[in-house]
This record gives sequence, structure tokens and C-alpha cells, in this order.
Amino acid sequence: MATDRPYTGWDGNSNSRRAGVEELIRLIRSQFGLWNNGSWVVRPMRGKSSPSVHGTGRAVDLSWRGGSYPGSGRYADAQSMCGWLSTPKVADRLGVELILDYWPQPHGRGWRCDRQTNGRDGWNEYTSKVMSGSPGGDWVHLEVGNMLADDALGMRAAFESLLGGSVTPAPDPAPQPSPTDAVWLQRHDRGAQVAEAQRLLGVTADGVFGPNTEAATRRFQAEQDLMVDGIIGPQTWERLHNQQPGLPYPGKPLRVGSRGEDVVEVQRVVGVGADGIFGSVTERAVRAWQRAHRLVADGVVGPRTWGEMFPQ
Repeated sequence: MATDRPYTGWDGNSNSRRAGVEELIRLIRSQFGLWNNGSWVVRPMRGKSSPSVHGTGRAVDLSWRGGSYPGSGRYADAQSMCGWLSTPKVADRLGVELILDYWPQPHGRGWRCDRQTNGRDGWNEYTSKVMSGSPGGDWVHLEVGNMLADDALGMRAAFESLLGGSVTPAPDPAPQPSPTDAVWLQRHDRGAQVAEAQRLLGVTADGVFGPNTEAATRRFQAEQDLMVDGIIGPQTWERLHNQQPGLPYPGKPLRVGSRGEDVVEVQRVVGVGADGIFGSVTERAVRAWQRAHRLVADGVVGPRTWGEMFPQ
């Protein structure tokens, strides 16, 4: 069992992405199939005034989300990654300091590098709400220390030595449209940029930033672990443009009793706990969403409602 290592946390914002961390993201993508759902971004912690560790460049959210997204859709992939990264030998060599798994009931679980003594394995199963997005979040938050954060070659060498063989890092994703630093959209704004944001958010693209657009922006920010303020600034704009295209219709309506990944996607849109089970809470939220989008409010996600939620 490894001895405790101190947890770094936020130690100042970086001016850019850090080479060792970005290399680790690519290596994890190749070995475990999880994709980068957000790494370096300077912002406060969600719902707090204190800065997020994402700003240091040493944190990343890794998702196993499938469908139109590049993950497998299998939580087992995330479990394998978490188990390997939290192994004392691996964690010490790569400098892993924190792992937060948002999926498990009742409120997710977490691992920290300073919890590995006295027979503990570093993991804590949360029995009360301690992090936004749990349970049911299909991503894992990972933080590493400064040791290899800027050393891409060192990170790769350590990763390969732990696996006992070479790994071909997954390529960076194809370039996306660049955000404009000057973008700042909020209630009552109008114009082409508003319409573009509305298309990406899946609401009626009328070019008018009204209450429906603000509500959709808040849902998107919550899903992406951004500061939820209903304002589309540079960070929200960039994340909107880094999304994958709309999801294909599952082939049959989703209603009370439905289960699975398609239900999870719907639950994220309507702003309820994403547990993959279409129950009465989800039905009520779907009805409210349908009314807000001037659709028949029957609580059933058929082709038209799905198309509004996930425009192609």
C-alpha cells in the first residue's frame, strides 16, 4: 500500500493547456475509450466563488458517453479506468491525486491520494450530496499533480511502463469552430450569434435570447459543469461548439417505463436526475419542456419532441 501523498488542489491558474495532462488524456482515450469532456478552463467551481482546479490545467472530465458521442456507452470502461488509476503504483507514478466518479448510487464516489493509509484504498462511497451531477453523471473527474503535468514524454513513458508495452495515443479531435472571445450573450440580446447558439442548444432559432434560451443555457451549463448563470460567455460558447451532432431517434417513443442511455440523454435535456429510468418525475419534466417548446404536452418523447431536443 502506498503512503499518503498530499493533495494539491487549486494552486493558481495556468495560461494554457499543459502538455503532460493532454498526453495523459490521449493515452487514456486509447487504452480505456473515455473521451475528453473538458480539461483546461478558467472558471469558478460550480455554485461557488472559489476557483476550479480545471483552471490549473491539471484536471479533466473524462466521459464514457456513447450514442453520437465518441465513448462506448459502457460504465464498465470507466470502472476499469478508475480501478487502474487508483492502484497505488499507478497513482504514484502518474501523480494521480483525485478521482470523482459521478455515476454510482446514491451520490457517486471519490478517491484521493491522501487517503491510502491504515488499510484504506482511498475510495469513499458518498452517502449524501457532495458534488453536482451525481448520481448518474456519465463522466469521471480526474486531477493529477504537477510532477508530470508539463512533461508529455515523461507522462507517456510512465504510462507505457506501467502497462508493460507501447501505447499509441489517440489523436486530438478534429478542429472545431473557434470561439470569439468577445461573445457575451444574455437575455434580450438579438442577432445571428443568438440564433447560432439556439441551434446548438436545441431550441427555436429565432435570434431572440428569451426565457427558453436562458433556461436551455442553464441546463447546458449544468450538464457541462460550467458556472450556471444563463449567460453565454466565451467558455460556454466554446463548449457549445465542441459538442457532437444531434442524436438519432431511438426508433420508438420513450415514455414511463422506458430505460437506457436514450432516457439518460432526455433527462439531461429536461433537467432531472440522469438515472436512465423514465419515471413520473421525468414525465412531468418532459411535459413542462414540451409546453415551453409549444409541443403537445403528453409526456412522451416521440419523433417530434426528440427532434426538438436533439436537432440534427
